Amino acid sequence: MSEAALDWTVHPFRARRRLGWLVLLAILAASAVAAFWGRTVFWGVFSFAVLFLSLESFYFPTRFLLEAEKITVFRRFSRSEREWSVFRRCLLDRDGLTLSPFARSSWLEAYRAVRLRFSPENKEAVIAFVRERLGEGTEWVQDRKWKQGASAA
Repeated sequence: MSEAALDWTVHPFRARRRLGWLVLLAILAASAVAAFWGRTVFWGVFSFAVLFLSLESFYFPTRFLLEAEKITVFRRFSRSEREWSVFRRCLLDRDGLTLSPFARSSWLEAYRAVRLRFSPENKEAVIAFVRERLGEGTEWVQDRKWKQGASAA
């Protein structure tokens, strides 16, 4: 195994600004409704904070660092680290990889899995690096929707 690390940053808002602004308008509208319904500005500010921060990885850059022994994901307000040995399954789709600690699909995946988004220039390098680190005991699953779209193209 090579000892080199992969390090890259993605910023989905820059790639999809129109969608980002539309979602931000929807968040503002929902916050205004919450303030009106709750009859206080507090609920508007609170709902805006919760909704906006739930989309932190879209609106702010996310840095991924893949090393020989672990994965580190740096976000604006959070950071997470996982060792390669915890992952049992990898889901590949057109935007990235989802590394799951579960052998089968589980509702807990949304809270326990690590999402690695590709940048336009590093897709193949990330897949090769992850395959090398996960080894043969990990199940690789390709997203059905992505396979259908890829075969139609």
